[in-house]
Amino acid sequence: NYSFLASFILWCIDGLHIYCLLCVISQYQVLRDLQEPHFVILHP
Repeated sequence: NYSFLASFILWCIDGLHIYCLLCVISQYQVLRDLQEPHFVILHP
């Protein structure tokens, strides 16, 4: 039972890390698009 609880906690931590990584990547793409609008206009 203790090993199941430990594995469940580790699984939640891994999922949280993946979720945070996806959030950081999406925010980085949004900031990059906002900071470089002229590249989007020059190369549609």
